[in-house]
Amino acid sequence: MQEKKIKFTDVLFVGLAFFASYFGAGNLIFPPMLGLQSGSNWLSGMIGMLASGVGLPILAIIVLGMCGSVQKISDHVNKKFYTVMIGAIMILCCCVSIPRTAAVGIEMGLQGIWPGAPYLVFVIIYFAIAFLFAKDRGTALDNVGKILTPVMTIILFILVVKGAVSPIGTPGAASVDNAFVNSFLGGYSTGDVLVSFLAAGVFFDSIKRKGYEGEAFRKAHVRACLIAAVCLAIVYGGLLYMGACVSTEYTPDSISNANLLLSIIRSSGGQIAIYGLCLSVVLACLTTAISQITAVADFYETATHGKLSYKVLVMIVPIVTTIVASFGLDTIVSLTSPWFSFFYPITLVITPINDIATQMDMLGNVEETGYCSQDSSMCWYFENSELKTKVKGTFSIDKVLRTKIENILLKMISFWQQFFFRDLMENGKLRNFGVPVPDVPDSNSQRDSQQDTKQDAPQDDPDDEPSEDSAEDDTEE
Repeated sequence: MQEKKIKFTDVLFVGLAFFASYFGAGNLIFPPMLGLQSGSNWLSGMIGMLASGVGLPILAIIVLGMCGSVQKISDHVNKKFYTVMIGAIMILCCCVSIPRTAAVGIEMGLQGIWPGAPYLVFVIIYFAIAFLFAKDRGTALDNVGKILTPVMTIILFILVVKGAVSPIGTPGAASVDNAFVNSFLGGYSTGDVLVSFLAAGVFFDSIKRKGYEGEAFRKAHVRACLIAAVCLAIVYGGLLYMGACVSTEYTPDSISNANLLLSIIRSSGGQIAIYGLCLSVVLACLTTAISQITAVADFYETATHGKLSYKVLVMIVPIVTTIVASFGLDTIVSLTSPWFSFFYPITLVITPINDIATQMDMLGNVEETGYCSQDSSMCWYFENSELKTKVKGTFSIDKVLRTKIENILLKMISFWQQFFFRDLMENGKLRNFGVPVPDVPDSNSQRDSQQDTKQDAPQDDPDDEPSEDSAEDDTEE
């Protein structure tokens, strides 16, 4: 079957949908504060933020794409681990992540333009729109990538480039001892690694629906991830640097995350920039909410084996998140960090475990024809008491692991030779089991040993030998 040619537009829209799914509430309000804390050490702070906020999520989704699903990785921990962990993350989305998108979108976006906008009314409208996009599982992510994300991306790029080219101030002294560590840990608050795990199935399905399978799927998937990574890095880095530029005017304790962002954008581009920011905030939050609602509904439909259908779940999730979002942004954010700090290390651990587990699985696929990976094979055999190897194709096995396997094989054959030929053949133990064994001629050492035994044996005195007469008498008696 001929591999499908990858279209740039397909990869672009999927990559933008990835970017939109990652880029939501926390991705806007946290980088400027990290920049404010980093001050003149903004570059190391930016590296830390990009490592945890971009590198880890993109690496996670790439690994998941190569493996095929989250379940294939988590099954190496425990067969029920996938259901328990991802189910807990989905509950976290319903109680924290998705409601936070609505709170930020309305408080920072809509009320930034219209301060008197009724919060609860627009929370309901917000999730009604999210439902309309998410109700069709097959087109949800495509519509996000083609309709909502391009507008949001253009606005954000204009704001970030303007702030970077014409900075509104000079970075001052850092308010933290280690800007890299502080920003790296701050990147946890974006929750993007968790997004990789909970939305992986939706991401992969959107690519496969375009007809990409096998190697074409892997190539399209990696390219889409790179597009998302570039977009995230530009926006994160720009916002962090803009926050560092006002470190002489504000301190982290004197201003909130939301007010800091609004102040920076207003100083950089005036009221027009505020309108652009507010629109991009609403779009960023809405796109993330759509992808996460889709992921939650898709997961629980599978977990319940279809007892709860996607259409039912995609209506229940917005209702639950509307109730939670009614408590406001500050309450939701206060609940966020502890949960993300709990789940992040777990997801980071089980991601690299997969590579080790893959090699261990390969050990279980040894057949008579050789030691096989997906597209190649390795065969060990003995020839003239020497272990030799035949390799077909490019064999994916660690050199240290291969050396260990070969050492084990050498020891096994050595032990077997000693046991079989010495204990079973030469000592004749097989005869005890009724197995016919050919006579094995004595070795030189055995003959020498027998000669030594004869020499050491005591010699009888001729005088002690019985005479022929006495022997005859014994016979007569």
